[in-house]
Amino acid sequence: MRRWRLFRIFTIGASVPILFAVSQEVARARGQEPAPGLVAALAVLAGLLLVRAYMNERTRGPEFYWYNDLEWGLAVGAASAVGLRFLGWV
Repeated sequence: MRRWRLFRIFTIGASVPILFAVSQEVARARGQEPAPGLVAALAVLAGLLLVRAYMNERTRGPEFYWYNDLEWGLAVGAASAVGLRFLGWV
């Protein structure tokens, strides 16, 4: 059970930076500039999702695995998108 949970979190987390990069490329192709403060907003969102996922994990228990996995995956994905953006990969 633990392996599948980590797989779900990793899959969701890996898809966020990919989708973020695709959306940035689509915006550039249309001639739009990135919004100022986009990375800061994404970092704040990642922090909020991490706190929310941790609190839900502690209070709701194991019956909310799918919802908690979604929150963990989105938080990890947003944090990795911010990290990859600073490295210049996204």
